[in-house]
Amino acid sequence: MNIFLIRHGESMQNTKLNETIKLPDHKVYLTEKGKRQAKEVGEFLKEYIFFHNIDISTARMWVSPYTRTRQTAEIINSCLDIMVLE
Repeated sequence: MNIFLIRHGESMQNTKLNETIKLPDHKVYLTEKGKRQAKEVGEFLKEYIFFHNIDISTARMWVSPYTRTRQTAEIINSCLDIMVLE
């Protein structure tokens, strides 16, 4: 069994934007950098899975309901196409 733990990409909460835009924690979204980070992770995982011949046909992705984690998962999954569980 393989388990990959991934934290969300950079969110506006990690930048000075957070000082001017006040949102509840669960609604904080990714920055453009965070979106690029998520895409890079998705591409890395796709290559890693291929290189190590890992079968992901029964893989599952668990994602918290927070906006930034859902955005990260969606971007990563655009490279992997696995089932997402909430």
